[in-house]
Amino acid sequence: MANYIIYKHPEGISLNGEEYLLDEKTKEIMIFETVNNAIDHINSCLDEEDEKISTEDELEEFYGLYLRMEN
Repeated sequence: MANYIIYKHPEGISLNGEEYLLDEKTKEIMIFETVNNAIDHINSCLDEEDEKISTEDELEEFYGLYLRMEN
């Protein structure tokens, strides 16, 4: 079964490595079972006036966030 993590490149520069979405309580990398679960989580964190996303491409385009499959 595949798992997904959300990450971004600091300052939007891929040479800077990756920063991962962490659980606020445990400070562990958050892991999602599906792409849709990851996208739903991001949408739940957005303000009402923010544009909701529905695809992985929109996640990157609007918020500079990426998904990576982890085993």
